[in-house]
Amino acid sequence: MDLICHMLVLGYGQAILFRVNASSGGVDILAKIANKFFGWKIGQCMTVTGLLIAATSVLAYDRKTVVVSIVGTFLYGLVLDWFFDGFRIRKRVCIISDHYEAIEDYIVRQMDRGATLYQVYGGVSQTPRMEVQTVLEKDEYVKLLEYVSRTYPDAFITVSSVNEVLGNWNQKKKRLFTK
Repeated sequence: MDLICHMLVLGYGQAILFRVNASSGGVDILAKIANKFFGWKIGQCMTVTGLLIAATSVLAYDRKTVVVSIVGTFLYGLVLDWFFDGFRIRKRVCIISDHYEAIEDYIVRQMDRGATLYQVYGGVSQTPRMEVQTVLEKDEYVKLLEYVSRTYPDAFITVSSVNEVLGNWNQKKKRLFTK
């Protein structure tokens, strides 16, 4: 039980360090190097480097200690990836509304995020409508839902979790507006 609690606290703390691109100065430096060159998840890199070190401990410690070390290292890698991935989860919000232009304007101008428009058709009515799609951080997602539900309560909204966003998604810049 001590091992599990220790790995939870250690994994959470290390995930925070990795989130801000920092290091504790230990084995995580090797893991960051392996992550950069091999593209593995950071928890997997910590597991591999930790297992290499744990395997050498067989020369100095008894088997029980080595087994506990290997199990702890494996748990640590899983917990680290779980926490680290939790920091990167984003929300993909799809909104179908007759007021799509105002919603898009709010997302782009007020929230400083991108929005994509799609023409969609109702499956029952075959009516063409516009859908606004955006990817947001958790706090931005709550802000958008409050705005849409307060201003356009008839909007149809679907939300899904996004585990990874690649590209220039999080680079907030001054945008030139042509509207």
